[in-house]
Amino acid sequence: MAETLDLSDVVGFLTENMNEELAIAEKMTAAANPILSQAADEPEQDTEPKIGKEKYADKKSKEDEAEATSELAKHR
Repeated sequence: MAETLDLSDVVGFLTENMNEELAIAEKMTAAANPILSQAADEPEQDTEPKIGKEKYADKKSKEDEAEATSELAKHR
């Protein structure tokens, strides 16, 4: 849109900003990958028995996750 309006200074600013954000995203991904790999290798921790509200929240979370997964599969 800025190009269409011939606002070259705005185009330059937006391009610079986008490049900075992409560079930051790459750094964050590089920093996160070892952490995620380590976490994936760790066994799941045993949890204490859940009370009623926690059981409901856990069940609801699993249902929501299953629904989101099926919705994503539809759009692929």
